[in-house]
Amino acid sequence: MNCMGKFLNLMIFYIFINSFPVSSNNDTDCVPGETSYINCDPDFSGTMRAECDSEKRWKVVWETCVSLRMGKLLQDLSSEPKPPDSGSYMKPQIETVDIGTDTYRTGDGCIHLNSVNISCVAHVIKATQTTAGNIATIVNILNIFLRKSSGNVAENKMKYYGEIANHVLNKSAVPTWTLIPNSIGSSSALLQYMNEFASTVSDALINVTEDFVHMTGFKVAQQTANRNFSFSLPLNGTELTGSVFMEQEEFRKLPKNSSAVAIAYSTIGEILSNQLNISLNGFVISMALNANGSKLSLTFQKKIKSTANTKCVGWDTEEKNWMSEPCSMDNESYDHTTCRCYHSKRFMSFSILMSPETMEVEALYYISFVGIGISMCSLLICLIIEGLLWHHVTKTEVSYMRHLSIVNIAVSLLIADIWFIVGAMLFGKDALESKACIAATFFIHLFYLSLFFWMLVMALLISYRVLMVYHNMRKSSLICLAFAIGYGCPLIISAITLAATVTQPNKPYVRDDGCWLNWNESKALLAFFIPALLIIALNFIIVLTVIFVLLRPMVGENPRTNERNIIVQIIRCIAILTPLLGLTWGFGIATIIEHSSLAFHYIFTVLNAFQGFFILVFGTLMDKQVREALTTEFASPKWISFLAKNTSNSPASG
Repeated sequence: MNCMGKFLNLMIFYIFINSFPVSSNNDTDCVPGETSYINCDPDFSGTMRAECDSEKRWKVVWETCVSLRMGKLLQDLSSEPKPPDSGSYMKPQIETVDIGTDTYRTGDGCIHLNSVNISCVAHVIKATQTTAGNIATIVNILNIFLRKSSGNVAENKMKYYGEIANHVLNKSAVPTWTLIPNSIGSSSALLQYMNEFASTVSDALINVTEDFVHMTGFKVAQQTANRNFSFSLPLNGTELTGSVFMEQEEFRKLPKNSSAVAIAYSTIGEILSNQLNISLNGFVISMALNANGSKLSLTFQKKIKSTANTKCVGWDTEEKNWMSEPCSMDNESYDHTTCRCYHSKRFMSFSILMSPETMEVEALYYISFVGIGISMCSLLICLIIEGLLWHHVTKTEVSYMRHLSIVNIAVSLLIADIWFIVGAMLFGKDALESKACIAATFFIHLFYLSLFFWMLVMALLISYRVLMVYHNMRKSSLICLAFAIGYGCPLIISAITLAATVTQPNKPYVRDDGCWLNWNESKALLAFFIPALLIIALNFIIVLTVIFVLLRPMVGENPRTNERNIIVQIIRCIAILTPLLGLTWGFGIATIIEHSSLAFHYIFTVLNAFQGFFILVFGTLMDKQVREALTTEFASPKWISFLAKNTSNSPASG
């Protein structure tokens, strides 16, 4: 059927399924919660049920609309034909002899005496609209073909059987499955019929590929070696892959001359997800085998890439649900999951359930990159302001060291963010073990550590300013000490970490899901967390000490008159020190704990991704000297003259 024909069918069905009148807000005929029934279109038999939603609009919840042509086809296939010259019953057999175009057009020539032309039936079905009633009818037709098959199916019969299944598994038909009254039963039956029909294949080799179904298999011989069944199907604009591996020992358990057929479905997982309110993260892969207890190794490519734990499951044909009982996790990476499952008559189809955290991980991923973009822009603005006003805000030794710390904190965070983006670009290009990924990991480690150590310098400077009021250290000594702490210590830690892991074959430097320090094998991530957590702890102590010292001069004064001033001082102190000294990274402790609340992940991601913005606001713009210098600079005659000159020379001024 051409594309225009399919488009017209979809448009007709869209108008048909929305044939209920849409009530206005003032229409009293539609009462929220009320149900109504209406007969299907004149070319269909059956009814539709609709419910009035909270907005007083009718919404179809199920329908049984079967086209007259499909109803007649089901009736003919279900009947027990008898030859005109004999009163004895003869069981219909499925033939594969093609019929003429005229017969196909009439739709009445698919069944002749004791034979059923499956190619004709497939053509008729592919020309029908995928209403819920038609889908349920087509599933019943697949069952009829299964019951009336001779038990010795050739590949061309399997091809037409696959075409029929592919029609109801079309991406455009997925939402319609929810309108079938017993949708779970119909989808489960489809899986079962496909498996049972495929198990009767008699050809030595079989390979049937449709848009949404892929079947591959062969006839098992006594000396069949290890075999890998591979799949590749498009899904939502991307090509997904999967495979099933069986060892030679498992093939020996199968009956002589039996078949082994693997079937991959790209859309039935979404159909089942809609019905059960769960999410699958890969293909549904079925295995048609004439044996119980066969061990399978199934590899699924994830639809949504994530390190969040997925669950290997099998479809329970009795309970009509996904169960973890027949499967166990063998291996998992960022984009693939390998499961070991036991095949039986109860469990013939398998997939991977999306972790509840997967969608949250995706959200955190996008929040991180949006935050980093805002952070980098904020850091550039911060450095520009510091550069323009440097001589205005660094007139004293203390203010000079403070702004020196702010500039280096901004530079360290900016470079770390740039290397973070470089590492993210390298990931996904099979470059995890490359020198580029190792270099990206090293510099990310180095400059994030530099960020922490310059935060420590800032904290030590604040404590030096508050606690040692009458002690003066030479400016050059302070600068040398600050750079030694800010860059020297991180360089030593990063270099030792790299040398200790790269030289060890079983202790990788980078992890398998991105350009960042490894945790599972080498524990290299400790070289980041231990210094960071120690600095955070030390900064907490410094903050408490500074707050205590700031409060101490007010002891003995009237608390009522000074209450507001005390609160303002405490809030200002915490508001400045928290983002600048990295106290928000303390939420990172909770994120590395297994099964920790996602609330900690969101807090940690937001606060740290936007830390550059916090540095701009609390480190630069909230500084009274900076604000006064900005006001003075922009109000100066030189700046006003510059603006006037540029305005007069602009094209708009003529």
